Amino acid sequence: MSIEESVKSIIAGDSAVSAITTTVKPFMLWRNDATPAVLYTNVSAQPRYHYGGNLNADTVSIQLDCMADTYREARELHNAVINSIDAYRGVSGDVEIAWAWFDYSGLDLPYEPTAAKETSTYRVQALLKITYKDNSNS
Repeated sequence: MSIEESVKSIIAGDSAVSAITTTVKPFMLWRNDATPAVLYTNVSAQPRYHYGGNLNADTVSIQLDCMADTYREARELHNAVINSIDAYRGVSGDVEIAWAWFDYSGLDLPYEPTAAKETSTYRVQALLKITYKDNSNS
């Protein structure tokens, strides 16, 4: 299981998030995709080192976009997502998460309407950082 799949599993498995949406998917909404939805995008990865060499751990930055037809719903989804994974420590599949935290959260951004929709979709964004070890190759 990749770190992205682990993040998806943690967020989608949270009862507060799943009460709002069951759509947690990679980086793009298609024209006919329903909202609300959570989109995730791995925007950077960095191996961790110490004086003895590689720690066999990475820190990634994953952008989370909470999308909805109303601003209020996008904000509620954002708050549920933050609560589902902020300060998370544990194992998800083969991924051992040492720590998850938010570099920023609550950035409100417009999202262009799709051809199938007459109105804009609201987006509230957060940047999740995770230090983890992938044990699938161990």
